[in-house]
Amino acid sequence: MVAFGVLSSGNTRVASAALPVLIAWLTAGLAPTAPHAAEPVPLRSADVFTADAPSARAVKRMDELLRERTNNRVTIESIGAASKDSEAYIVNQVRNGQLDMARINIAVLGGNEPAAAVLSLPYLFRSRAQMRKVLDGPIGEEILAQLGTQGLMGLCFYDAGARSFYSRTPIRSAADMKDMTVQVPTGEASVETVKALGAKPVTMPYAQIASALQTGAIDAVENTWSDYLSGAHYRTALYYSVTEHSRAPGVLIFSKKVWDGLSSRTRTAIRSAAKESVPFLRDELDTYEASARKAAAAAGSQIIDDVDRTSFTDALVPLRDRLLPDRRERELVQRIRMQEIATAPEQGQGSLPLPK
Repeated sequence: MVAFGVLSSGNTRVASAALPVLIAWLTAGLAPTAPHAAEPVPLRSADVFTADAPSARAVKRMDELLRERTNNRVTIESIGAASKDSEAYIVNQVRNGQLDMARINIAVLGGNEPAAAVLSLPYLFRSRAQMRKVLDGPIGEEILAQLGTQGLMGLCFYDAGARSFYSRTPIRSAADMKDMTVQVPTGEASVETVKALGAKPVTMPYAQIASALQTGAIDAVENTWSDYLSGAHYRTALYYSVTEHSRAPGVLIFSKKVWDGLSSRTRTAIRSAAKESVPFLRDELDTYEASARKAAAAAGSQIIDDVDRTSFTDALVPLRDRLLPDRRERELVQRIRMQEIATAPEQGQGSLPLPK
């Protein structure tokens, strides 16, 4: 504490000399200080796929862009590849702020977000190109924005590739799936798809699929070329039936709880880097899928291209009315169909006509 008293005339000279020091001491706490460097923003992500999978590599590319543009202030410190948690559990971690972001299958959100269920419908898209056009346009932006009501921020869509069935015994028509036990992602559309084919759907974390195939706990898996290779599922599931019945995309989600605490500058940097990682992801995926097919064939897998797709559409197309009781969802399907591109459907890429 500083004591103040009355100075005698003999002390006037001393007081005058001390006055500047006293004023400086009193005002030290009021003087503006030099601005501190912006606080670092280390982000934590998660993905059930391995580090060499296209989605994990795309998040790594996003990290590189963030480091470059923010002078290493915003970084993705953990890609979280090969997570052993289920995607449903990962979503809850992101929602609660325990994780900052994650790449998940859109089907996992179908129970809470109707638009997500629409994107998981069988035979919704005519081709890969049409799907990308839809997701890159206003419809895709609307769906991402709607995730905000679920405690999540949708940053961008990550293509996951066309989904087919791979199995321990051959699948050449829908009838071959009767009474099979099939692993599917969490989500009503995926579950009902397998039920409509006369099979029994089961859900489990991605990390458990390989052992379930080995033990015979499951007979088949509904998934993509990328998963078939990265999970080494081809070692037990020797048959890959190219049904390409779904093109449910992945989505890069961010915790709204964390997002709301970030500066607008940081948010802009994250959104920009996420958007720019999409073309990188697509190039990686297209290359990876072609390589995965060749690698599986070289390892002895039997690739069944001549599946009876009509048997699958006959069983699966009627699901639409049952899965979409809401008028707005059915309208969204119609809007997607209006986005059909004027190019010929891609050969072998789910090119069946959309249902009437």
